[in-house]
Amino acid sequence: MYRIFITACLALAGFGAVAQVQDYKLTPLQLNDLQGFKTPAKNWKIVGEVSGSFSDETPKTKKGTGILYNDFKKDIQYKEGANLFTNLEHGDIFLSLDFLMPKGSNSGIYFQGRYEVQLF
Repeated sequence: MYRIFITACLALAGFGAVAQVQDYKLTPLQLNDLQGFKTPAKNWKIVGEVSGSFSDETPKTKKGTGILYNDFKKDIQYKEGANLFTNLEHGDIFLSLDFLMPKGSNSGIYFQGRYEVQLF
């Protein structure tokens, strides 16, 4: 009888443990143009394809949409306005990205204007 009671209690306890399902409203950042960004500098472009190798100083690009590309030049390094900021202001964020950087590059992605994910 004692075993049956414990089994019944455990079975009833299982009914109260329901997985929480959270629906997230995702706001995708469209990369058809630079309208999703605050005053983008001239070094930022939207392209359709990027290719290169680790030893290339400058990747090759093709026209199109879907890829955010920084046409980096040394003369703008560390200058005001060379960074890119989204118009989207967020709390929690789900980010998925691929990146290609030439040898010796150093970059970063800032979240909420203060937290950086460093890319070397």
